[in-house]
Amino acid sequence: MSRTKAAAVPASKVVIGQVYAVRDEDGDGSLCRFQVDCVTTHRTGSTGSPHDYESEITGFFIKSVGGRRVPGKKLTIKPQRLLGQFEEYAELQKQKQAEDKASRERESIAKQEALDLWRLLYQVCGLPVPDDPSGFHQPFRLTGWGSATPDINAEGVKPLLAGLRKLVGDSDVAHSANLVEDHASS
Repeated sequence: MSRTKAAAVPASKVVIGQVYAVRDEDGDGSLCRFQVDCVTTHRTGSTGSPHDYESEITGFFIKSVGGRRVPGKKLTIKPQRLLGQFEEYAELQKQKQAEDKASRERESIAKQEALDLWRLLYQVCGLPVPDDPSGFHQPFRLTGWGSATPDINAEGVKPLLAGLRKLVGDSDVAHSANLVEDHASS
């Protein structure tokens, strides 16, 4: 059994009558309800090892039809398919999906901000904006093409200093952007 997948419920811990979460292997892989009817353990070897036994779980999938839960046909599955009690597992799945969505949104915002900063660096310097933000041999580039801040190479230092000095030198722009302190009041 692979440990990278969700831990399955051991056959010895399965409760008859309980509803468990199972992935739909025939369809889209969504969570399905499976109600346990019977747990059967068979001896497959005679070495005295705990691995001489195999278990099967008999029960039925519960489908929602018109807002009601209707049991499907009875079938037997391997215990490894049971993911956990349905209510608990479904709640954990929803929580993980919400966390993943929030993480993707934060990453997307960080990527967009890094790209905006990269473009602004070129605008401040008065240089043309290249097509590829991660290309080599350009004054500013995004290395991890993601949320990383732009790299400034030796070619970009002088134009950036000149552009920033020009911004700070323009008193109206500098004061409106709070780039310089107002010494007139002292």
